[in-house]
Amino acid sequence: MAMPQPFYVPTPVSYPAYARTFNKLYVAGGAKLMDTGDFGIPQFISLDLTIPWSAASPAWTKLANGPIQYIFPVVFSADQQIMFAFHIKGTNSPWLYNVQSNTWQESTAKFQNAALTGIGAVADPRTGLVYLAGGFEDASYDAPYPINMDIFDSVTQTIHTIGLPDPTTVFPVRRFYENVWSKHLNSILYWGGVNKFGEAVHSSVQNGVTVLATDTMTWSTMATKGTAPEVRDGHCMAASSRPC
Repeated sequence: MAMPQPFYVPTPVSYPAYARTFNKLYVAGGAKLMDTGDFGIPQFISLDLTIPWSAASPAWTKLANGPIQYIFPVVFSADQQIMFAFHIKGTNSPWLYNVQSNTWQESTAKFQNAALTGIGAVADPRTGLVYLAGGFEDASYDAPYPINMDIFDSVTQTIHTIGLPDPTTVFPVRRFYENVWSKHLNSILYWGGVNKFGEAVHSSVQNGVTVLATDTMTWSTMATKGTAPEVRDGHCMAASSRPC
């Protein structure tokens, strides 16, 4: 079993996956820029959020190497003891990281289509269900618009697939969006991404915040005030601990 290495200086990467627990920020994978292109690396690190540190020497710890992947989502179980990594190259199964043992293993669950990219994942902390909506698998963006959502049960290690609503009515942007769990609303919030042509969308219709109430599996567009920020991909989202 690999031992965590404190005071680690990470390799700079782009497109890593990240997830936060109460005490730490975890960052997995990512692409290292090289002369011949971007290459995924298995780097897996955590940042201690309970102690003071300076920007010049953040409290990174190197953990056991994870999947060699970039542009992929990770989420934690409700007890924050297991981290799940999805849509890993070369397997149809999620990867599981055990915090206590600092080890990785593959789940027994199987996705029907694990080749999707540009897909997010959010866990409902009350149920352990993880929701993965949309995505695409055609590098030229010419694939049909995504119509399905996979739901992974982190307790039973099973996956089932449901249909998404008509994109002309709600949740219009389904690639490279960001998503986050809202404790205040008991819902998932979606924002940003690119359209079927690989372009960031700017229309007011497509620039809204989509809401999925997981208790009823009801989709809606949030009524907001003011001017929304310019839509993009490659961004991140985080939920406030209290409603604004």
